Amino acid sequence: MKRRLVSLILCLGALLSLMTVSASAAGFSDVPAGKYYATPVSWAVSQGITNGKTATTFAPDEKCTRAQIITFLWRAAGSPDTGSSSYYSDVADDAYYCKATTWATEYGIVDISGVYFKPNTPCTRAEAVEYIWRYAKSPSAAEVSFKDVKAGSVTSQAVSWAVRYGVTNGSSTTTFSPKDTCSRAQIVTFLHRYFVDPIEYTGPAAPEQSAPDPMELDPLPPEDYRKHPDWYMSLTPAHEMSDERLKAEYDRMMALLNEYRAIDKYISDSMLVRKDDLMYEGMKRR
Repeated sequence: MKRRLVSLILCLGALLSLMTVSASAAGFSDVPAGKYYATPVSWAVSQGITNGKTATTFAPDEKCTRAQIITFLWRAAGSPDTGSSSYYSDVADDAYYCKATTWATEYGIVDISGVYFKPNTPCTRAEAVEYIWRYAKSPSAAEVSFKDVKAGSVTSQAVSWAVRYGVTNGSSTTTFSPKDTCSRAQIVTFLHRYFVDPIEYTGPAAPEQSAPDPMELDPLPPEDYRKHPDWYMSLTPAHEMSDERLKAEYDRMMALLNEYRAIDKYISDSMLVRKDDLMYEGMKRR
């Protein structure tokens, strides 16, 4: 009788053990296998995009910071080589996210300028989709209307693309909640859906967008830039540009800066001021 009881206890223990493994298939006790983020978490950890908070927990509901999402995106993109010097006073050169922020700034993913990056600030839903959208080269998509997202804005373009191509959904049928902060689970899910499991969009075609007339853009700088250090200060003010021209001018400016850095060509302060003016104007219009 005792032997049967012991055998029964051992069998029950083995069964419970199997159930525990099944319930945390992602490898963490706080990531149940049935959760929407279980597969994305397993993918993110296996690809070295992020780690658990401990050996047994992932902390899926913990807020994701700006430094974390930029680092996750950089790693998902293959950790592209970039400069090791920081653009920001609050990003130390030896910070784990320094190369990621440098890459994101040079790639045009981070639409911000100035002294601070604010790495520890929680990332919002709007920021998350904008970062991924810019990494994807800012593709167009038929606009999705949410009452808490300004129509025609940069955020609306990024949100519309993200919703239509399956990166994320609205928080309801009429709202997106752009200012809500993202959790670690949400961020790795967004990235997994973009990099691994995209949804082929079969809805209405995106509206055609004509390219800006090159003649409407300010001319490129003189060849001998050192002789004209204040040349950019005399160009069309950013606040007088249309949204399309502002974006085109900013994209060209970032490409020009990257080109100059690659060949160690002189970059004047006025060129950087011009880039900042374009960037700040774009942020004001969001």
